[in-house]
Amino acid sequence: MAHDTIFPRGTNLFDINKQSTPIIKTAAFKAYINTLNNIIYVPLQNTQNIIISGTVIIIFNKTCQLNNLNLNLNGKFELYWPEGVFLNGKKVYHESNELINIDYILYENNNKNNNKSNKTNKKNLSTSDLFQSNNTVSSKRRYSDSKLFDNNTIFNKGQQYTFSFQYILPKDIILQDSIKTDYSMVKYQLSLNINYKQLHHNNINKPSFLSSSSNNKINMTGHHPLTIIHIPSNIILDDYESITINNNNWKNSLHYEITIGNKNILLDAYLPISIHFIPLDKKISIERVQIFVEEKIIYYSTINPKLHRSSSKKKYILLQHSTTTKNKNLLSSDNNNNYIENKFLQYEIFIPYCFNSYKKLYPDQIKDSNVKVQHWIKFEFNIILNNKKFDIIIDTPITILNKFCSNSNMLLPNYNNLKTNNSNPPPYNRFFPESVLKSTTITKNLHANDVVLSSVVINNKPRIKNNIHGSKRYSNPLIKSPLLQNNIYQPMSLSFDLTTSQAMSNNNNINNNNNINNISILPPSYEELFPIENNKNVTNEITDKLSRFEFKKVEEQDLTDFKLTESWLPKSIIK
Repeated sequence: MAHDTIFPRGTNLFDINKQSTPIIKTAAFKAYINTLNNIIYVPLQNTQNIIISGTVIIIFNKTCQLNNLNLNLNGKFELYWPEGVFLNGKKVYHESNELINIDYILYENNNKNNNKSNKTNKKNLSTSDLFQSNNTVSSKRRYSDSKLFDNNTIFNKGQQYTFSFQYILPKDIILQDSIKTDYSMVKYQLSLNINYKQLHHNNINKPSFLSSSSNNKINMTGHHPLTIIHIPSNIILDDYESITINNNNWKNSLHYEITIGNKNILLDAYLPISIHFIPLDKKISIERVQIFVEEKIIYYSTINPKLHRSSSKKKYILLQHSTTTKNKNLLSSDNNNNYIENKFLQYEIFIPYCFNSYKKLYPDQIKDSNVKVQHWIKFEFNIILNNKKFDIIIDTPITILNKFCSNSNMLLPNYNNLKTNNSNPPPYNRFFPESVLKSTTITKNLHANDVVLSSVVINNKPRIKNNIHGSKRYSNPLIKSPLLQNNIYQPMSLSFDLTTSQAMSNNNNINNNNNINNISILPPSYEELFPIENNKNVTNEITDKLSRFEFKKVEEQDLTDFKLTESWLPKSIIK
């Protein structure tokens, strides 16, 4: 199974993994598709062509005559109108728009009638031929650079045949993100079509049998899913652009300041948030702090862009910090309810991708998408002042990214580890606090594509286990940490591949004799950004620390020995 990062570790396109499942399985053969990456990462400000590479491997259990072997790259957007809408004078319940459709001929049984036309098409076809005026890729045919078995149409029993392919899509192509919601779906896949005829041992050498247009020809089709994800090009710069909300004088009784640590929020990861309360009235009391995330989805018709539908806002609670029986005021001083003081509250809130079997959060989509997803983070403070109850409600728009937009897929490998053969990543990851990284929640047994439902956490109650909608729920935190104890959700487990602070380099393919300078560039930690002791000037300290944070100058190195192997690349690319 390929490691789904920009820099895959030791991906072998010519071997079949024991865990691989054939996309076509018959009594005559098994067919597999290996791709360099099942997840295709596309920067929002893309300046390079999109490349999808891989191989098709067929293992024949019986001798066959192969007539055609075609591969198709297809992407579709589907929109559903359960109540029905009138478009072009007709009431429709479903729309379908083709985003991309390209055929790729891997093998063709060349005969005297079509041999010349095949060569002509191969010479005249160029990448520019793939586009029409509406930016939709047309279904022009391209040929594999694999060997065409012109003089051999017989594929023998017990043999393995490998065909390479490479789609090169222009940089200005518009591909929407893969998504599946209640009323829409964007889906990409590679479809393999095999036209063959099974041969019997006694008839293999009979020319009349091979040349006859027998009705025994069989067509088989299999599908290999692909995922398209857009990653922000400026994520490194936006990491430390925190969001600050403050009110200097609420009813002449309270000053509060909220700092959201990251401008970009990652699904299935943690978000640092700090809230600084300064009471201005000794009679004020804060009973509860709650943090929610809200989501709204807008669907646009492909036939009539002015026609759209908006879903109602969905609201999910992420954190609840309430008073206890001993401490009836979050502002009280050391369990003494007669005195109040300034309070600096710190949280690491887990943002789950999946709440249960049917409730999910969806990442924000590109502006050209027919599905627009909007998010807000909302704060609610329950306050008592002069025996009257008040609710302070604050919300601000946020950007939620796909869980695969993590450090391991965004940052280059830390080549500093190559000298010592140390595969352990640096200790800091902006999306995961130290208490999480050191816990058993991080596991190498979980693949990044696996979906693990989150568990509900309720504070200060005995452990209770039950099943609700098929998901396991627990009443006590899985990770014991003051920053996490008020979270509603915590993950059962997190993939190690998505929690590493940088992409993992392949030590075996790099010459350790290369001299690489010792580069130790680590962002400031959570504790440095939000100090507890000096909490009076939190915002100023954060600004000063970030302004002083600079990357060290890295000298250019001779990276000749770091060239990727070209043995598997098609000849057209090597040229």
